[in-house]
Amino acid sequence: MLIKPILLTLLLMFFVSSPMNSVRAADDAGTNDEVMQKCQMKHPEWYQCVSDEDCAVSLNPCGWPSLGVNKMHKGRSEICTRQAGAFIDCPMWRDTPENKMVALCQEGVCQAVKASEAPVKQSKVPE
Repeated sequence: MLIKPILLTLLLMFFVSSPMNSVRAADDAGTNDEVMQKCQMKHPEWYQCVSDEDCAVSLNPCGWPSLGVNKMHKGRSEICTRQAGAFIDCPMWRDTPENKMVALCQEGVCQAVKASEAPVKQSKVPE
């Protein structure tokens, strides 16, 4: 008879304490931008470039295609941001034409920008 109240108490303690731990972990992890900056500061070479062709759009900690990264390091960058951002709260990504991202090399660093805001490249016309 004594086992049922003990088990019930333990079960209640587990459910009461669990949500608090996950909230604390989410708060400690920081925001989406803070998580990306941790990876960028730890491995700046993953984001360096010489031209737009060096860059690709990569996933940020929330899984959104909104991070510019060097193509050679895209996989490592996604692992870093996914691990660093494991406990942050993420709003849903809306995959719309307005949210389409392209990667550009700006001042030696790969950046993801909205396609609608990217500069239009002039095509070379053979003479």
